[in-house]
Amino acid sequence: MKTIKMTFAALTLATLTFGASAADLVTSEPSNQQPVGTISVQGGTNLTSLESQLSAAADEAGAKSFRITSTSGQNKLHGTAVIYQ
Repeated sequence: MKTIKMTFAALTLATLTFGASAADLVTSEPSNQQPVGTISVQGGTNLTSLESQLSAAADEAGAKSFRITSTSGQNKLHGTAVIYQ
């Protein structure tokens, strides 16, 4: 009985760990992944915050990775990225 409980707990933790993985920022198109769409965000105050917003949007879309394709703006930045799976 104890072994069954430990096995169940291990499987549950493994599932949660894989489900919580974040999309990776890449600098070129990943060779083992396909582009599945684009995302855009606005309102970033600096490039780091814009990257964080794009990462969150990629995670929400279920992407494995994303590549930033454009940024623009002065006080409120706008950015777009291609997402891959």
